[in-house]
Amino acid sequence: MNDILEHFHIPRSGKTKQRISVKDIIDQLNPTVQDKKVLNSEVNSIYLEGVLDAQTLRIPSYVSDEHLYEAIYVLQVSLKIELHFSLINEKLHAAFPNPLIIVYLIADKLRVSLAPKRINKLTKDKSVIESVYSTSTFVIDEKHLDFMGLLNMSEVNALNLKEFYDKLTDIIYSERLIELIGSFPRQIPNTMNLK
Repeated sequence: MNDILEHFHIPRSGKTKQRISVKDIIDQLNPTVQDKKVLNSEVNSIYLEGVLDAQTLRIPSYVSDEHLYEAIYVLQVSLKIELHFSLINEKLHAAFPNPLIIVYLIADKLRVSLAPKRINKLTKDKSVIESVYSTSTFVIDEKHLDFMGLLNMSEVNALNLKEFYDKLTDIIYSERLIELIGSFPRQIPNTMNLK
């Protein structure tokens, strides 16, 4: 299988290959017994593959009363099965205060997920997930070539990291249209409108 992360073109200065244990995620979340069981039994591995910030992307941070986009983490998560994908995806996004780009490997298939966040009004060092967006389960095939080409981070034009993340979210969520219309759309719709 092609390495999907190559299509993202993470800048060299932002690349990392740091393993994150499931135990660390569980400690961060304090999940229910059932959620803990799902995370332990279905997550094979988690790696922090990249940190995207003002220095690595050459795009300014975005800080306001509601949003904090100083760094975006790129994770690669290997799942044994996809049975509880939504639960695992939501828990992983919740475990990190920073916005995430999560690339899932499930056997020979892929999924990508993003979740725009805002600052928690009660606890400023925590974030609140506004919504979770993910692709359908897919393989890199001819129908996905246009989609894969748009994942190149160096070609996303944005004024700041929040706009960068919003544009990537639109691209990622639009992958779902391939199943519906047979190809990737020529014009990428706004994620909120699409949902």
